[in-house]
Amino acid sequence: MGDGTTPSQGTTTSVGTPNLTTLPTQKGPLAHALGSPGPAAPPSKARTKGFALPSVSWRNLPGGRIALVVAVASFLITGWILAGRQTGQAVDVSFGPVSCTGAKIHPTGTDDEPVPTIGPRPGMRCVVPVKLTNGGAFDVEVTRAILPALGPDGTATVRARQVDGAKPVKGESGTDAVFRVSERLAPGESTTIRVILDYRESGCTAKGEPMLLPHFPVLNTRALAVNSRVLPDLPLAFAHTTAEPCGR
Repeated sequence: MGDGTTPSQGTTTSVGTPNLTTLPTQKGPLAHALGSPGPAAPPSKARTKGFALPSVSWRNLPGGRIALVVAVASFLITGWILAGRQTGQAVDVSFGPVSCTGAKIHPTGTDDEPVPTIGPRPGMRCVVPVKLTNGGAFDVEVTRAILPALGPDGTATVRARQVDGAKPVKGESGTDAVFRVSERLAPGESTTIRVILDYRESGCTAKGEPMLLPHFPVLNTRALAVNSRVLPDLPLAFAHTTAEPCGR
């Protein structure tokens, strides 16, 4: 037997739980259920100091990559042409000792820059050694030697007969004598070509100042598949052969 206030064995007593106040339901764009994760924060936009970076590269624009390829190709081709032209024009030209049989040679011009001057005479034969040196950075080929006014159709009393045994090229020679040359020079390499001159019976060089060829000889060259022309500052002169004006 027990006390009236003491629960008897075998009976259960309910335990009261405190009343929880129901939270009001949130409404609106930020509303979420209790216990569920909150809304994700909006991604922040990358910012740069002072200016905004473009969102699209020009390379992705229509034709952008083609324009890039064309620009690079143009740059490379231009550089190639300039390198070939510089190498082709870097051929240094100088005279060896000029020798003549049947004609005299004397210097004209100034003491600082004497010009070899030949006095043409019938039956003469002169040999002019011309030294060529490649002063460029690439291989160069000398393809033509051109002697102005000394061609088969010229009127001077001197004509160019041969260059290294070759005769003037038909179809290319007229007033000027054009000779084929096949000399390939590595950087720093030199060679010598020999120009043979003789007397032209039908020619005339009037009395007065000697007939001056300021570029002897003119050269055509080829380097890196680019053609160039060399005008050496190397004069050669011929004295007059008549006291009368030519053409009389």
